[in-house]
Amino acid sequence: PGKRLVATAQLGKVPKIFVWDSVTGEVVRELHGFHRRGIMALRFNVEGSKIVAVGQDAYHSVAIYDWKNGVLEAKAQTVTQKTLDVAFTHEGDGLIQVGDGFIRFWNIHGRNLTWKDALFGGRGQLDQAFFCIGWCGTCPVVGTEGGHLYKFIGRQLDRIVPAHKAAIFSIHSTNEGICTGSKDGSVKVFNNDLAPLHSCNVMELASTNPVVRSVCWDNETGKILIGTMASEIYEVRSTDGENLHRAGFPLQRGHSGHELWGLAVHPMLPQYVTTGDDRVMNFWEVGADSYPKLIDTVQLEMPSRAVCYSPDGSKIAVGYGSPFKFTNKQFDGKWVVFSNAEGFPTLHEARDSQKYITEMKWSPNGDLLAIGCFDNKIYVYEVGNGYSMSAVITQHNAPIEHLDFTGNSSYIRSNCGAFELNYFESDTGMYIPAASRLRDFKWATETCPLGWGVQGCWPTQANGVNVLAVDVNLDNETEDFVVASGDNFGSVRVRRYPSFAAQAGEKRYTGHVGPVRKVRFAGGDSHLVSVGAQDKCIFQWRHEFDEDAVQDAETA
Repeated sequence: PGKRLVATAQLGKVPKIFVWDSVTGEVVRELHGFHRRGIMALRFNVEGSKIVAVGQDAYHSVAIYDWKNGVLEAKAQTVTQKTLDVAFTHEGDGLIQVGDGFIRFWNIHGRNLTWKDALFGGRGQLDQAFFCIGWCGTCPVVGTEGGHLYKFIGRQLDRIVPAHKAAIFSIHSTNEGICTGSKDGSVKVFNNDLAPLHSCNVMELASTNPVVRSVCWDNETGKILIGTMASEIYEVRSTDGENLHRAGFPLQRGHSGHELWGLAVHPMLPQYVTTGDDRVMNFWEVGADSYPKLIDTVQLEMPSRAVCYSPDGSKIAVGYGSPFKFTNKQFDGKWVVFSNAEGFPTLHEARDSQKYITEMKWSPNGDLLAIGCFDNKIYVYEVGNGYSMSAVITQHNAPIEHLDFTGNSSYIRSNCGAFELNYFESDTGMYIPAASRLRDFKWATETCPLGWGVQGCWPTQANGVNVLAVDVNLDNETEDFVVASGDNFGSVRVRRYPSFAAQAGEKRYTGHVGPVRKVRFAGGDSHLVSVGAQDKCIFQWRHEFDEDAVQDAETA
């Protein structure tokens, strides 16, 4: 309530609740030990002194914490149906819990909790989901799956207001009324009598998926923050819904959908591009303050898990496809080359595989484009000959995951899901069984986790760690090379390159939840970018050279 502290909760065997300082990013309090599997609903009381949380156990247990002292004050089992929201009453002596087909009112008696169901009086519809809770004065208001607002006096249903055409996912309350966000892509403002005041159509803001998941109304400044299903945050004026930032652009945008895999760094500029299952291609700039700055967004026709720049940065190749089928018109294996100019016009498109594309690389001289697919094959195309097919490599026994070119563009090395490292002639696709033939060649990139110079990234024993991505800052002018790696447990590690021994020193960083699918140095090597497959997060790490640590190591 003080607008500085934030509470978040997590999934996990024994999930934790963290109370953060939103200004400093420091953890003020950690709460854990009671809930199991995860925490699905969380709310402060009016004074901000207590937190109520609902877990993901079989009975969706509820707990009330005096978070400042770390004390669990009350707990109880609730229902087997899924809980979607919970809130303290204004007096602080009760709770409201809503979910799939139920609305419950709880009384707090010290350490004991008792409940009673809402009274509908023969009105309303109970066999639906109730998603959110708001307040008109001291009267609770519940958003329903059918798009109605249910206003209660006590636990008695008082009014039913048809507010939206689809489910209401979010309600934000102020002293002047409430703001609601819906699946129908609209945001509406109501006064305390639930009379409509203003509305906003998120589709008009050029959202890629205008389903509204969260709203926050600052009635004093007349602004509304809108969070959409597409991981977009818009800031609009409450009276007319006008975007308060660059036309057609949100305040911030991320990725949504199932997973995020595609990442490529501009060869000349401090920029990079990401693509995902949400059918969106986002362009980012490495900002001076180390925060990613969104430059542009392109709506793709299909999900994408692979993208790459041409050596001069003038073209972008995008590979389509995903293991998840979203539409009948999803043609896995199709790839497109866009011009990296205004409007991103299409230069070429083709489809030679029936499986989705997993990796793409341009040769350093720009003459060849290599595409790895889920069908275990690598397709090589001659760029100067209208992207005609030059070779099809069929040596691998599992889907292609990574590939690199030598600096002279003559050879390719590749990794697949069967942990194979193979070498080929780039123009003919001829297999080279003896890796020693290429020992004197320099590689243009180092992104194959199975390779001689990165073998130290792997653990000495089979402890479950699977290195999914690597990159080396080969653009470093002082040749102080390091290798960055990402694994299936969400860790990002940095080692000196070449790395031959797992026992050598490393620095480990955490933040991602689930597999890290790509890591790439950007802006020369001033920053490292990592993307998480399942959390769909883009992390931008600042890379600093610790001269004191190096001097101490040399002295020792």
